[in-house]
Amino acid sequence: MNRNRQSPDEVCDRFAREGGSVLVRLLDRETILIEAGPRGLLFLSSLFRSMVDFSDDGFGLSPRGAGSALFRKGSTKGIYIHRVSEASGLKVRRDRSHTSRRNKK
Repeated sequence: MNRNRQSPDEVCDRFAREGGSVLVRLLDRETILIEAGPRGLLFLSSLFRSMVDFSDDGFGLSPRGAGSALFRKGSTKGIYIHRVSEASGLKVRRDRSHTSRRNKK
C-alpha cells in the first residue's frame, strides 16, 4: 500500500475523532439514500480513495457494529466496499435516468 495514503481503518479513526458522519437507509425499493454534510462527504471520498491500493479488497462498516460512530441516528444500512480488478469484466451501464431527473421541472 502507498504509505502516503491512509488505510480504511485510519480514515475511519480520523473522521470518528474529527467529525463526519453519514446516514444510510433505503429511500424506496430501488434506491439507497446516502445523506451527509460536507465532513461526511469528505469521509466517504477518503474512504473510497483508501481502498484503491489497500492490502485487502474489502472493507465494511455498520450502524450496529464496526464503524457505528460514523453513522447518523436513523441509519438502517451499512456500507461494504469491494474492490475488483479492472479486468474482472464489469460493464458500465448506460442508464441515463439521472439526466432526465435534472430536466424535470
